[in-house]
Amino acid sequence: MRGTSTDCANKLAATVGQIALRDALQNHRAGRLRVGTSTSYPLAVARQRIASDGRVVLLATNAPLTGLQIDQGLRSQDYPIGFIELKPKADGTGEGTVVGRAKVSFDDDKNLSIASLGTQPSRLMNVQTVTKKP
Repeated sequence: MRGTSTDCANKLAATVGQIALRDALQNHRAGRLRVGTSTSYPLAVARQRIASDGRVVLLATNAPLTGLQIDQGLRSQDYPIGFIELKPKADGTGEGTVVGRAKVSFDDDKNLSIASLGTQPSRLMNVQTVTKKP
């Protein structure tokens, strides 16, 4: 999808249905995410906003996050997206939450709503940003 970040976000917000949203996310690349020493995941969406208490980074994948998901038969197909919210501090540390299997929706005002399958979300602690050396 071409256009500004806001244009892309608006098009994704207008997508109806979880499978259609998952499929639309396949056309986006915003980097990669590695949790610990596991394999990395392609990020479809990486957005940040400035909140009153600091910065919030939202990350989404077009697939559930392995090892963080719950498989509960056919119901789990309704939760096809991996979702992470990070609250980084200026020193590169932070915390956040992760939903291995998420259902994403938007209201009429394009406010984001995340529903999790099972007992998720999980809390992320001791988050650290790593900068690759050139």
